[in-house]
Amino acid sequence: MKRYYYVFRKDYIDLSINELKSLMEIYDSNGFIEKCYDEICIAKHRDDAVYRIMNRASFIKRSGRVISIDNISSPNLDYIDEIHEYGIKWIKIHKKTSRGIDQINNYSEKLVEKSHLPVDYRRGSYLELFFINDIVLIGIPIANRRKYEDKRIYTRSIALPIDLSRLLVNLTRVKEGEVLLDPFMGTGTILIEANLMGIRTIGVDIDYSLIEIARSNLNNYCLNNYMIIHGDSQIIKYNEVDGIATNPPYGRGSGLKLENIKQLYESFINNALESVRKNRYIVFVTSSNLEKLIDEVISKYGLKVIGKHYIYVHSSLTRVVYEVRNI
Repeated sequence: MKRYYYVFRKDYIDLSINELKSLMEIYDSNGFIEKCYDEICIAKHRDDAVYRIMNRASFIKRSGRVISIDNISSPNLDYIDEIHEYGIKWIKIHKKTSRGIDQINNYSEKLVEKSHLPVDYRRGSYLELFFINDIVLIGIPIANRRKYEDKRIYTRSIALPIDLSRLLVNLTRVKEGEVLLDPFMGTGTILIEANLMGIRTIGVDIDYSLIEIARSNLNNYCLNNYMIIHGDSQIIKYNEVDGIATNPPYGRGSGLKLENIKQLYESFINNALESVRKNRYIVFVTSSNLEKLIDEVISKYGLKVIGKHYIYVHSSLTRVVYEVRNI
């Protein structure tokens, strides 16, 4: 297996790493993360996996192939012949190190001298140098994450951002052609992102006005591989879905009292346990104010928390992303 590097969002590195792990689990279960340096991770996996990972990526910004890892203090530069085989036209330098500028300049000058490549922009392929503490990561860019136009006709202030919705889908490890359930569908953003990945979806909401909004949003993307149900997810039962990604009600926007929120999460977790296949994932977002309550409910029903990730929104709200497995 070859080595690839992935560059993440600086604000949510732990979520980005878990997104990479989840997508590798889908596209190459034998792949693994070799080493992480802040917002860059090096992974080993099959060659075709990098394109499939980046096609779905949300918090992963871009990827490339690792050519070499060198020492900043004693350069080897034994990769120069290889980079010329790729038709490299110039060198792009990223300074992500506590090392002094003199050492970075010394290394760069030696590489320029031996490779005869400039460090200013040229049209065509380029070599990336990441200076990270004592090492230099040398690589060739392969792919950036895909960007999708926001075609939603309607949304709400409490709706999840598109990138977070896409991330939740990826954390479920649901593959193309499998079925993902969103029992609190709202305006349908999670369904849209899953459908764009080739995943079949089921969306449920108790509010009929949101049903109409979600259907309009999905139709505006010309998507049709979904089922929408008007009903109460505290009551409706499902059969062997491959994963759940959702944003249950919480906070002031939900209009629910604490005792009602507790009952809602009890019903949600209990139904999820019965609905999701064994060893598959339930991923959801909630408020950190409900963390203790939700931990107790998850423990009560014997589910396994794989990860909890915190996203600061404003002084009154910090979101928690739960990754839970039905064991």
